[in-house]
Amino acid sequence: MSQATRILAGLGAGLALGIVLAGQSPDTALSGIAVAEPIGTAWLNALRMTIVPLVVALLITGVAQTAEAARAGRIATRSLLLFIVILWTSSALGALFTLTLLDLFPLGNTAAEALRATFGTAAPAAKVPPFTDFLVAIVPTNPVAAAANDQFLPLILFTLVFGFALTRLPQDNRGVLAQTEADAVWAYAALDFDAFESSRTHAQVANDRDWPGQVAPQVARAKLAAFD
Repeated sequence: MSQATRILAGLGAGLALGIVLAGQSPDTALSGIAVAEPIGTAWLNALRMTIVPLVVALLITGVAQTAEAARAGRIATRSLLLFIVILWTSSALGALFTLTLLDLFPLGNTAAEALRATFGTAAPAAKVPPFTDFLVAIVPTNPVAAAANDQFLPLILFTLVFGFALTRLPQDNRGVLAQTEADAVWAYAALDFDAFESSRTHAQVANDRDWPGQVAPQVARAKLAAFD
């Protein structure tokens, strides 16, 4: 059984147990809530704790991979532009046809009256700030505070700008940090990504079964030499 299946089974079992206890023994259900609520709250907080690091990491790696793909050729650039056009077009069509569809398929009288009743008890809507205030608000003065206060739009803007700034670093200054196993010290290695791309495109594997079909027929024999 996979981890996702176990989690789903646990959620179903907890829901069924809660329904049964609430119907058969309400006092026992209340006592169980006092025990289960702190555990459930801690579990949900642990899940929420990972949201900000995941969003930041995925955005930075996504920007980096998109920039590398855009450098690879015109197809990647066209794909990115096509994705942006489709996204903007779908958003515009959704905003354009939503009101039309509501006119064509209106709510029933009962549902409309219930909706109006909720408006009567709701607090008055605050004054809508001008668009310039919105633009100023999405630029965070402190990205750490934005992450701590769950202000995702300023955090996403900062992460995107940071990711694009990383792609502007000189190629020679990019590298990989790795920890060695022998003396447990940090080592820095500069990688030639162009060489990796060329190797992935043009490299081939020669063995005795596939030698006749190799691109380079001059490869007739391979020898593995042991070394210290």
